[in-house]
Amino acid sequence: MLKYEYAGRIINRIHNSDILYSNVTNLCYESIVNGFYGIEVFPNMVELCGKIIKDTDVKILALISYPHGTFLPEQKKYEITDALSAGAHSVNVCINCLNARSGEWNFVREEMRQAREAAAGKILNYIIEMEYLTDEQISKCCEAALEAKVDGIITSTGLYNTLDKDKNDVPIWITENDVKKIKSAVGDNVKIIAQGYIRRKEKAESLIKAGADYIGIENAIPFTVD
Repeated sequence: MLKYEYAGRIINRIHNSDILYSNVTNLCYESIVNGFYGIEVFPNMVELCGKIIKDTDVKILALISYPHGTFLPEQKKYEITDALSAGAHSVNVCINCLNARSGEWNFVREEMRQAREAAAGKILNYIIEMEYLTDEQISKCCEAALEAKVDGIITSTGLYNTLDKDKNDVPIWITENDVKKIKSAVGDNVKIIAQGYIRRKEKAESLIKAGADYIGIENAIPFTVD
């Protein structure tokens, strides 16, 4: 079997807490063997992952202020510096959706500025939870990210549901149009990471063609072969 063509763009991730340390170590080994770009984990997993991925090309992306981002900027700064000192190569920070949805753009910009300062020369990505934002709010988030010199924008944590007409939970799927909205706002100045119930290789490839630089997936193993 051949390795997946876009393996180097896949971020293998853990976003849930009902796991064991063996799940964390398996995530690391899977990513090494399959040539994935990186692993996204909680800050308290960074040190363990660092021991396993040492001397490999796999990157550690620390998930900051998950799930809703409603921490103070000072708290996020501490979490960022702590994760980086533990060995993370970059940080994925959840935006404060309360501020973004309320139009408090000065707060959004100041938070991003402080996060940029805390991340120093490391990669800083922002998760904007675009499924809960209007097109204008998405554009404003992208504008703030450009101003703060954020390195990447992540479409969503990719774990939320909505309700159908019968009030049943329905996953919120990331779409090519979502990626294009961000791309039109940031151009080539900011990387785009697409997340949100991506289950098939064909879907991942269509998102990359739409402008995504990386794809964040839970259980990336089905993406390892052509």
